[in-house]
Amino acid sequence: MLLSSFTNTGSHNYSDILTDAETFAHLRVGSAPSDSALIQRIRDAALQQVEARANVSLRRGTMSAKLTGFNPGAFPIGPNVNVTSVQYVGAAGGAAQTFDSANYSFSSQGNVQRIVFYNTPGTHPYTLEPVTINFEVGYNAAADIPGDLIQAALLLVGHFYENRQENTTGMMPAALQTGVDALLSPYRVMF
Repeated sequence: MLLSSFTNTGSHNYSDILTDAETFAHLRVGSAPSDSALIQRIRDAALQQVEARANVSLRRGTMSAKLTGFNPGAFPIGPNVNVTSVQYVGAAGGAAQTFDSANYSFSSQGNVQRIVFYNTPGTHPYTLEPVTINFEVGYNAAADIPGDLIQAALLLVGHFYENRQENTTGMMPAALQTGVDALLSPYRVMF
C-alpha cells in the first residue's frame, strides 16, 4: 500500500498530547524557559519519531492508500483504522467508482488491521494504482494515547534537548535506544 499524506481531523495536536508544562517539567527548565520555542519543536520532533518508529498516528486524521488491484492488504499504520470508502478505476477507465462496502471486510490481528475484497470487478490495465482506500486512523483523543508512547516521546525529548549537536558517533546511546524500543514495542504496527 502506498499511503497518502496525513490530514489531521481530530480535536488534538502534538501540544495536546504532550503539553508545554509536561515537557518543561520533564526537562526541569522551569515554567517559562527562554528557549520554549526550541523545546516545542523538539517535542513535536520526538512525537513524530514515536509515530514513525511505531507506525502509529497519535492524532486522529484521514489518509488514503493506493493499491495495484483488489488484493488483500495490511494497513502499514494504526491504530483504529476505519475504512470510509474504497474507490476504483474500472476496466474501461474513466472516473473512479465507489466499491460497495458489502464486498470487503476488515479485521484486526494484533496491532495490524487488514482488508479483504470479494466479488471484485476488473480494473483499468493502464492505471498503475487503480484502487484507493480512504480511511481514518489514530487515537480519538489525547487521553486515549497509552502512557508508554508518551514516555518514549519524553525520553527522546530529553535526549534531543541535551544533545542539540550531532553526537561524535552520530548514534543514539544504546540505553536510550533500548528504552524507547521497549516502550514502543507493544504498540508497533508490523505488517
